[in-house]
Amino acid sequence: GSDHRKCCRDNGIQRSCLRWCQGRPIINTQLCILHASKIVSCFEEGKAVLPGPPLNIQYHLVGNKDLEITWDSPQKNPKVVQWYKIFWRPVGSRVMYRNHTKQRSIALHDLEPGTTYEVVVKAGNHYGISLHSEPLTFTITGIDGNGNIITESANYSSNPVAKTTAAIIGSAIFLVLIGGLGIFFYQRSRLMKPPPGISPGVSFENPTYMKDSLPQTNTTTPGAEQPNGETKRENQTKVDSSS
Repeated sequence: GSDHRKCCRDNGIQRSCLRWCQGRPIINTQLCILHASKIVSCFEEGKAVLPGPPLNIQYHLVGNKDLEITWDSPQKNPKVVQWYKIFWRPVGSRVMYRNHTKQRSIALHDLEPGTTYEVVVKAGNHYGISLHSEPLTFTITGIDGNGNIITESANYSSNPVAKTTAAIIGSAIFLVLIGGLGIFFYQRSRLMKPPPGISPGVSFENPTYMKDSLPQTNTTTPGAEQPNGETKRENQTKVDSSS
């Protein structure tokens, strides 16, 4: 339930491999296997220092065109949470809004009648951020005679089968990562093994034996928060768990 990309970026993991640091599938597995040991280290480190996603996302009417979004602390590492990030947008829109707070609630203003909104929340600290919560969706159906908005819940149902499938996929990705790491070190140890007939005690720095040594390639890879309460508006195709 945690996003380990910050740790991976700090350790110089290539951008194309950062999805793996979220537990998501990647395309170029051969390239990312080179970073497997660092990625595994980030997963292990994140178990203790990163929170899980917030729980029980709900909405409450608080004004004519305002809703208050509330949530519960994460089940995983709730004491390490320093702030929460909230993302919302009209469903199907490229426009997304976001804000952050240290509280477990935030008000959404000027919501439009006839619009269905989607909201997710993430928990974070200076080490990184969680994956997003389950989406909360609701429709602003109109305004009553007193000027208050009328809402209709359109929340996604919690599907235990989907949760189980996601857990299995996450475990499989982690096992593939561990297996790939083992294969990488096994192949590297075979490449570094001296050819038959060469004494292990002979230094390969000796020019006489340089022609028998394998060429070595250097594969070194080059390696914001807004003030609390300030809403940012941006264009994005969907509520991205990578934020």
